[in-house]
Amino acid sequence: MTLYFEDDEHFRWEGLKLPNHEDIVRDKVLQAMLTNMAEVACLRKLPYDKYLQTRHWRTKVREALDRADHRCQLCGSEDRLCVHHNTYERLGCERPSDLIVLCQDCHARHHDKLPPPPLPDLDLAEWDCPECGAALKPMKSRYGPFLGCVRFPECRGLRQWPKSGSNGSS
Repeated sequence: MTLYFEDDEHFRWEGLKLPNHEDIVRDKVLQAMLTNMAEVACLRKLPYDKYLQTRHWRTKVREALDRADHRCQLCGSEDRLCVHHNTYERLGCERPSDLIVLCQDCHARHHDKLPPPPLPDLDLAEWDCPECGAALKPMKSRYGPFLGCVRFPECRGLRQWPKSGSNGSS
């Protein structure tokens, strides 16, 4: 049997060309991608309540909680947290932006189950639009309440929902 070297990385053994290291790595990556695609397809076929019981979802929850420093991304609470889908487009292969960490109160508000929290005792006249200087009014989005410019939609200035004891000068 004769071994022929074609170059530094490729060789032939009786006419059989063996793959180099990059080919092997590329094949393993391709195999992993195909396996992942098959897993995603299986996850997407599950009923949503069953999907929420998978190891994959538990991993996504841990990652989201770590990114959010184990705090609600709307109010900062550390109590009774859950991870909520902003979109279901990539179910099974969620991006970090597809998920938001919410406390149970904000999660319920997110689904319009509770009214927005009352404004803290403050004079709204002290709160000016950061864009145009006009007054702000309470507004609601899918992410929760906020203070928005009274000139919306011409002006899109906004401020976060005020915390208790805060004022507009900060």
